[in-house]
Amino acid sequence: MKLVVPIPSDWKQRTVAEGSLHQSPVASVGILVMPLVAAHEDPEWWIQQAFVLREKDGRAPRNLKLSRLTTDDGWGAILLDGELGAERRIVAYYAFLDYSATVIAICRDPLAVPSWRDDALAILARARPDFADEGAVCLATQLGAPPPMPGAPATDVRGAVAAWRRTFAGSDLVLSAEEGPQAARIVVSRRVAPVRPVSELFAPFLAVGDRPAIAVTAEGEYAAIANTVDANRQRTLGVVFGDDHYARIEGVATLPALYGRIRAAVHKLVHACTLGLGSNRWRRFYYDPPPGWIGVGRTRGALWIAPAVPRRFMVMKVFDARPPADNRAARQGARLFETLPNEFFVEPPSVPYVFYTPTGLQCRVIVFTGRIPNRPGLLKAVEGAVTEARYVYPVRVECDADLLAEAMGAFERVVKSVRPLPERGPALDPDMDVLTSWVD
Repeated sequence: MKLVVPIPSDWKQRTVAEGSLHQSPVASVGILVMPLVAAHEDPEWWIQQAFVLREKDGRAPRNLKLSRLTTDDGWGAILLDGELGAERRIVAYYAFLDYSATVIAICRDPLAVPSWRDDALAILARARPDFADEGAVCLATQLGAPPPMPGAPATDVRGAVAAWRRTFAGSDLVLSAEEGPQAARIVVSRRVAPVRPVSELFAPFLAVGDRPAIAVTAEGEYAAIANTVDANRQRTLGVVFGDDHYARIEGVATLPALYGRIRAAVHKLVHACTLGLGSNRWRRFYYDPPPGWIGVGRTRGALWIAPAVPRRFMVMKVFDARPPADNRAARQGARLFETLPNEFFVEPPSVPYVFYTPTGLQCRVIVFTGRIPNRPGLLKAVEGAVTEARYVYPVRVECDADLLAEAMGAFERVVKSVRPLPERGPALDPDMDVLTSWVD
C-alpha cells in the first residue's frame, strides 16, 4: 500500500527516513510524502507534530490555520497551514477509511515563489491511495484455483521411495538419489516467508503451461504441486501453505529413468508434510472475492473496498474462520476483531433470517443500522455467519443505507462461494513410508 502523489516529472526525488522527499526545480520548494499507515488515534496532535518535523532551532509555529480539503477522488484531508521562521508549510493529513497518510509541503522563500501554495494545493488535491497488497489477501488470490471440496478423493501417492542419501544445506534438508545429487535430488525448505501466491511461486511452470494442482495434505493444510519436463531434466515443485509461512519441496532429476521416482517422492513428502499449526485454529478460508473490489490484508481477515468508495461507502470484511462460539477463546477473539461498534445499535436490528449455500451450509444474517463519526447519513451493516460443525465463517458488509440492496447482492455472492476448511486427510499407508530407508 502507498499514497500516490502526482509530483511533476522534473522534480528530483530521494528517500529519507520519513518517506519520499521531492525537490522542485526551484530549490526552495519541496514536498515530503510519508507512507500509507494505520490511522492515527489523535490526528490533530499528529498534524501539529508533523508541522515542526525536523525543526532543530526551537522556532515556534505562527499563524496556524486548520482547514479541510476534499481530493479530486472524494477523499478527505485535514490541512494545517502556517509559518515556521521564514518558511511556509502545509501539512495534509489524509484519512482513507482506517488508514492515513501525511504530506508536508515546504517553501523556504515564499516571497520568491508567490504561487507555491496554489501549486502545492493542486498537487495535494490529486493525491490518492493505492491499496494494492503485495501479499496474498485471500485464498482465492493465493491458490489461484478453488481447493478440493471436503470429501474429494485424496491424491494418489502410491509407489515406493527408497535409498536416499540425506544431507543438510543450512536449514534445508537435501535428499540425493543413490546415483548422486546431479542425477536426482530433493530440497526441503521449511518456514519460508512471506507467503506468495501460487502464480508467483510457480511462474516458471505456468510459463510452459503446467498448472499446479491444488491439494490437501494429511494434516489438513492446502498445498500446490506442479511438474514439468524439458529436454534435459524434470522438475517437480510442491508448496504447503501455513498461515504466514510455507514449506517448499522441490525435486529435480536429470536421468529419465528417475523421473517417476522423483515425482512420486515429492508428492509423498507434500502429502505427509507436517507444519504443526494445530487444528481448530483461526484460519483463512476460500471464497470468491467481490469482482472489481480492492482487497487489503488485515489482522484476522481481509477488507474489501468497493469501487464506489470514497464517494459512496461500501466495504466488506471477511474474518478468519474460527471454532464455534461455545469456545471461550473464540468468543474473546470475536469480541476483539469482529463485534460491531455501538454506533450500529441506534436502532433495533432486523429479525434474523437464514439461507443456505450451494454446498448446504447454513448462513444466518442480521441487518444493523447505525451512524459513525465523519460519515453523514445512516449506515447499514449486513452481518452474516456461515456455520458448520467445526467452524464459523463470518462475513460483514457495511454501506450507506441506500446501497443496502447492492451490498446484499455482493454479500450473498461471496457467502455462496465459501468452501469449508478441510479436515485432516487420510494418513499414508503404514506399509508405504515416504522414505523407506536412509543411505547416510
